[in-house]
Amino acid sequence: MFQLVKIQVIHLYLDNMKKIKLLLIILTVIVICWLLFKEKGFYEYSKNGDYYRIPMIEPIEIRSYDYGNNWFYRFQFHSIKSQFDITNISSIGIKDSLVFLYRGGWKETWVIVDINNSNEILFTAEESFNKYLQKSKINEVKLYDVKSVFKEFDITGNLPNEWPCNKKNKIDSKLEVK
Repeated sequence: MFQLVKIQVIHLYLDNMKKIKLLLIILTVIVICWLLFKEKGFYEYSKNGDYYRIPMIEPIEIRSYDYGNNWFYRFQFHSIKSQFDITNISSIGIKDSLVFLYRGGWKETWVIVDINNSNEILFTAEESFNKYLQKSKINEVKLYDVKSVFKEFDITGNLPNEWPCNKKNKIDSKLEVK
C-alpha cells in the first residue's frame, strides 16, 4: 500500500513537472514572438524590408535602397503623388511643421513639405525658394547632411535635437550642417 501511494505521488510529481515545462516553453515562445513582432514606432527604426529610411515628421520619411548613398522622397500630397519622386537628396531639415529637402548638383532643387496643410512645394531656383521663405517669415532653417543624419540614426537611433520628434536626444555637435 505504501509503495502504491509512493508511486502515485511520484507520478503526480512527474505529471506536474511536465505541465510546468510545457507552460515554460509556451511562455518562452510567446515572449519571443512578442519581441520579434511588436510594432515599432515611426521614429524607432532605420530599415524596413529592403530600404533604409530617415523619419522626418510622421508620416514623412526619406528612403534609400543602397544603404544611404542615394536618398529619395516620394511625394505624398501632390495630385500625381505615385508618379513623382525627388532623388539624390543631399540635405534635410525640419522647422516647426515644415520638412525641408535639398538636392544639389546640376539640377538643384528645394522641396518644402508642409505637414499642417498637406502641401508640397518644389523650387528649381534658389531665388524662388528664398522669396518663399521671406514671404512665409521663415528666418533660418538648419539643413543637415543627409548621410551624417542617417549614420547617427542607424547607429544610435538619434535624430537632430531641434526636430519635433526628438526632444530627448542631443546630437547636433556630431552632425555636419550644410
